[in-house]
Amino acid sequence: MRKILPIAMWAVVLSLAAGAPRMSIGELFGSHSCGSCRAAHAFLSAYRESFEDCAAVVEFHLDDDLQIDGAYERYNFYSDYYTMGYIPHMFINGENDSSLIYSWIIRMTEAADSPAVVGIEPTIHEFDSAGFKIFVDEEVAADYGITDADTYFVISVLVRDSVPYEDTVYNFVATRFYTDPNGDALILAPGDTAEVGWSFDLDPGWDTTKCFMVVYVVG
Repeated sequence: MRKILPIAMWAVVLSLAAGAPRMSIGELFGSHSCGSCRAAHAFLSAYRESFEDCAAVVEFHLDDDLQIDGAYERYNFYSDYYTMGYIPHMFINGENDSSLIYSWIIRMTEAADSPAVVGIEPTIHEFDSAGFKIFVDEEVAADYGITDADTYFVISVLVRDSVPYEDTVYNFVATRFYTDPNGDALILAPGDTAEVGWSFDLDPGWDTTKCFMVVYVVG
């Protein structure tokens, strides 16, 4: 019997050129060799203006040269909760949604309207580092009946746009984890705050205006 997935996610995106907050997170797993994966990528890229003010997409490549260390670890995290083994595979705020790609944008934007138990605010934004304040909102937590401390996991990953690969230019490409692929643990009670931060290293030739640090909390 598969476990019930006790998960919720809250996210923020920090452009290395300018910051922009988000609330929903879409994790898309695919591969360049998969035609349906390329079609899913093309769909999200074509309609990104309709969701990028309230949601972030992270594309994890599998079994091609854009795959990064930790991608399969992140993918296999979901195997305790969902049937895996196929791509493209999309998870929106930790929930499986791989039936119709046309529903993804609707689900991401609708989820962004929900009150967030966990808040994420940038506190440091420099050329080579970024810091964030992560807190549990007391009022929203009370509305959800959350009164005790719980364990949350913060994930930080560098994402790049306009990445050429063979005959395709990819956006939202997961390029480097700065935490464990399944998150670094934080124990927080309603009203608690934690400070986190990372220094990031960019390869020469990367366009900083197309590099983003995506930070999301799983709890």
